[in-house]
Amino acid sequence: MKTSSSLQLLREKRFGPYFVAQFLGAFNDNLFKNALLIIVAFGAARSEQEIGLINNLAAGLFILPFFLFALVAGNIADTVDKQLIIKRLKLTECLLAFAAVPALLSGDVKLMLAVLFGFGLQSAFFAPAKYSLLPQHLAMHELVGGNALVQLGTFVAILVGTLVGGIFASSQLLLYWLCGLIVCVAILGYVFACYVPPAPPSQDTTAKVDWNIWRMGQLAVKEIRKTPGVLLAIMAVSWFWFLGTVVLTQLPSFSKSVLGGDATVVSVLLAIFSVGIGAGSLLCERLSAGRLEIGLVPLGAIGMAVFGSLFAFAPAAGGVELVSALSFFSSGSGIWVGLHVVLIGVFGGLYIVPLMALIQAKTSSDMRGRTMAINSVMNALFMVVAALFSIVVLVILEWSLSTLLLLTALGNLVVLAVIVKAVPAYFIRMLMWLVAQLSYRLRVAGRENLPETGPGLILANHVTFIDWMLLGAASVRPLRFVMYKPFYDIRVLRPILRWAGAIPISPRHEDEKCYREAMDAIKQALRDGELVLVFPEGKLSETGELQTFRTGFERVLAEVPVPVIPAALHGLWGSFFSRRWGRAMRKPFKRVYSRVGVEFGCPVVPEEATAEVLQQQIATMLAKEEQIER
Repeated sequence: MKTSSSLQLLREKRFGPYFVAQFLGAFNDNLFKNALLIIVAFGAARSEQEIGLINNLAAGLFILPFFLFALVAGNIADTVDKQLIIKRLKLTECLLAFAAVPALLSGDVKLMLAVLFGFGLQSAFFAPAKYSLLPQHLAMHELVGGNALVQLGTFVAILVGTLVGGIFASSQLLLYWLCGLIVCVAILGYVFACYVPPAPPSQDTTAKVDWNIWRMGQLAVKEIRKTPGVLLAIMAVSWFWFLGTVVLTQLPSFSKSVLGGDATVVSVLLAIFSVGIGAGSLLCERLSAGRLEIGLVPLGAIGMAVFGSLFAFAPAAGGVELVSALSFFSSGSGIWVGLHVVLIGVFGGLYIVPLMALIQAKTSSDMRGRTMAINSVMNALFMVVAALFSIVVLVILEWSLSTLLLLTALGNLVVLAVIVKAVPAYFIRMLMWLVAQLSYRLRVAGRENLPETGPGLILANHVTFIDWMLLGAASVRPLRFVMYKPFYDIRVLRPILRWAGAIPISPRHEDEKCYREAMDAIKQALRDGELVLVFPEGKLSETGELQTFRTGFERVLAEVPVPVIPAALHGLWGSFFSRRWGRAMRKPFKRVYSRVGVEFGCPVVPEEATAEVLQQQIATMLAKEEQIER
């Protein structure tokens, strides 16, 4: 089935009002916060120490509610209709907006900080409901696109709110317009919140809210650990906010002291970074064809490491006077710096969107709010750690800004190593996705025939040496590959294949022990609820035609009866990895990046899954005209 563009979700009632409401909320938070910082910096005469103290206090007061109340908010999100939560919180935002008016006009720092704490408190309660609502209103194939739009909207709102807040707070006359804008945005956000469809909880709504934060956090983490990969994904998302905090916080100083740019350079770099995040988020939805593709996560981490390092090594400015954005980006070095910043954002979008979708998709509906609350707490914690890390590097160790940015960029590789060691599937998916995308133009049909959960045996024709990678890239779930032992034992490939959980097999007449061990491993994998891929022809095709199926899989089904899914590989004969030209991989550039397809047929019940029946089904799939949809 073809996936529609995620932008179409904006037109639908189940997503459009929600998107606008959360966008306006993020915009208002940053509009008020940056206005406060500008008023403090350029208002009444204050020392640099006093300004620094107030700025740090403002940052702390906005984050503090996430530590204190996010878990309570997650508990509420799991027991109350999320539409009702969003409406009440947007109404609270209206009250805060009205309170912001006298605070800004009077310039009273204590009152402004109190209002900022209120905005932080409202955001802490809003975040779990905001993210846990998505899986209720979106289908699984829309979840990546929905998260992409949310990330795009969030960063654009942060950027625009920061810029507008700084401009409007710079003069007393514009300050009145700023107050009116904050109030109007809050009211408009409430109006859109009223059109968000209901999202009722899946558990008992009479359950009491536990106000013991420590006990609630322990129970939530214990439940999250029961679902493999979710806690790791939360930590990986939190690393993204660590990196973002370091980059965005140090960007003004780096632009001035290293790049030699004035405030306009900072604004442009912030803008293109946000645009990069948005572009990467939307690109993620496009590249993953609407499905959850965790292979993009390592790719994103590598990209952030590479371009983050290049940005850290940006050449220092030679002049004494600060240059404007026009002068800076007219130079070759300025263009390269801008390109590095936008690509950090693009790869950041590729990194974070699949992780957020994974957390939402894998978490049970009755735990989703608390899971997103744990995510909020960890995000806030990593942001605080990022600030402390910057202080240690810059103040205590007295290292340069370039060193700080370089260490942060290289931290992506450390995070990647931790992720891959804990869950090798991330790296394997990246390899399969890259091979599928760079070698061919892969189109997939029949993904809906693959079971979402539980065991299954996939049988496919065998045309090239990378059939297993193409089928793995096409599948919505990880596959266990059964492959010829001499191929498995290739020194370069063996570590990767072992990581992928491949099962080596040899014909019984070649290696009786290996054959028995492979059959036992296949049966155990099926008992464990996994999908197992078998090439029943037993060898690579020499002619491109379908060969006689062997019956070994029938003996597996006799002991472990599971559904059998026939799969057909289209258009691969004659490509570089096939034996069309004798030995494979001897004719470079043969049908490179040609259109090929993977088609999954309807499942066959184990009682009817004979070699003859499955061979006929796959032959029929190969014979008909290819209608492969992305």
